Amino acid sequence: MKDRIRQLMEDQHLTQQNFAQMIGISTATLSNIFNGKTNPSLSIVDGIHKSFPQVNVYWVLYGTPPMYQNQASQGGSEEGAADMHQGITDGAAGGAEGYDIKAEKVAKLAKSTMKDNRPVSKALEQGLKLTNNIDDLKKCNVYIIAVPTPVNKSNKPDISCVRNATAEVGKILKEGDIVVYESTVYPGLTEEVCAPLLASTSGLKLNQSFFVGFSPERINPGDTVHTIENIVKVTSGSTPEAAAIIDSLYASVLTHGTYRAKSIKIAEACKLMENCQRDVQIAFFNEMEKIFDKMNINIEDVTAAASTKWNFVPATPGLVGGHCIAVDPYYLINKAQEVDVVPSLLSTAREVNEQMAVWMAGKIKNASESRKFKAPETNVLILGFSFKPDSDDIRNTKVADLYINLVGAGYKTTLYDPLVDVKEVKEEYNIKVTDDPKVLEKEYQIVVIGTHHKMFDNINMNNLITDKGFICDIYGIHKPRN
Repeated sequence: MKDRIRQLMEDQHLTQQNFAQMIGISTATLSNIFNGKTNPSLSIVDGIHKSFPQVNVYWVLYGTPPMYQNQASQGGSEEGAADMHQGITDGAAGGAEGYDIKAEKVAKLAKSTMKDNRPVSKALEQGLKLTNNIDDLKKCNVYIIAVPTPVNKSNKPDISCVRNATAEVGKILKEGDIVVYESTVYPGLTEEVCAPLLASTSGLKLNQSFFVGFSPERINPGDTVHTIENIVKVTSGSTPEAAAIIDSLYASVLTHGTYRAKSIKIAEACKLMENCQRDVQIAFFNEMEKIFDKMNINIEDVTAAASTKWNFVPATPGLVGGHCIAVDPYYLINKAQEVDVVPSLLSTAREVNEQMAVWMAGKIKNASESRKFKAPETNVLILGFSFKPDSDDIRNTKVADLYINLVGAGYKTTLYDPLVDVKEVKEEYNIKVTDDPKVLEKEYQIVVIGTHHKMFDNINMNNLITDKGFICDIYGIHKPRN
């Protein structure tokens, strides 16, 4: 580290006296560092970060990435995206290790046989190493933990994955290491649960021997525009010095920069606020859809008219599933209740969105009966099963609820989604999904848009439905046959 400090001084054409004054230490202290009598502290790193914001403090500590923030090599951002999305830890020598407890998943990623893992493939070409052996990570200095944080059947936070990952890292934690969490959690969990667990497992002291941080995951499956290297990443640390190092590390691989939150709790809370806002917004449009449907008013036409006002925020009604918007609000709801706040709006939004699959099934049943269709003789095709468009992610998909309701009502229902892993769906939900396009050659009394994959936009629905058939399309992609 002292050699890199000396290199920085030479690059900035500064004397020892001027450099020491700029970073807030005495000339004697700086001389002792160069003579090996004093070890550089994190306070020195923070001083460098404040005086030379263009310098990557992670480079000061470990010699990688390049000295200056804008010197990241071509392709570095994509590698960084893969690192952070897959929960990758960054090594002191500049190498990166990706770890998962499932050997099968690691093997598939290493062979690039999993869907949607193009960033990982690029990172593998640039030297990324994958493992399911925790001991392989001992040489790392920064550990980024990105594991699931679901809720249980009672919609209470299930932090078992975070606890288990923390305990594993704690076993190999050493002096000076940093642990950054990306998993969505309630405000306070990093410092109140994870940090003490790291300390007890490792025998080290927080903010003396090791440090923690939080940088909320901002991954949007299926979105090819807002990829991780093209977004602003929120960062935070348990001390100002640790926060500077963490921020610098992320900034080295993100072209759109970072936002350094004032505290870990603020960083934790911001992710919940983002997803809760989205949940409430969709719930509003889902409720508008129900009201206007009863009045025989097209919500798309209403939205188009309302959008002419400068401060109107448009959205689309639909099913809210997945591991973020349909889950994260419960973390804040439960935490709010712990501090004696009744989160009425958040709770109501969750109720509205959770009921949409049942409402859609009821809407289909009513339309079917008005056409004198008998359920056992009625063929239904649901297009899309994943929880969001253009993604193969099936976690907590509400299309499953829609399918179960239709089958329960007696309809002969076919699910078609060429993006998902049909075997995984069968194992997870015990539901049969087909990826065979031959189902599009048949006719159905009812066609339902379960998930708006872009590929469905090109389907001529008139070729799919019978003369008296109809389309249930809450997303407004296809207009019903007149």
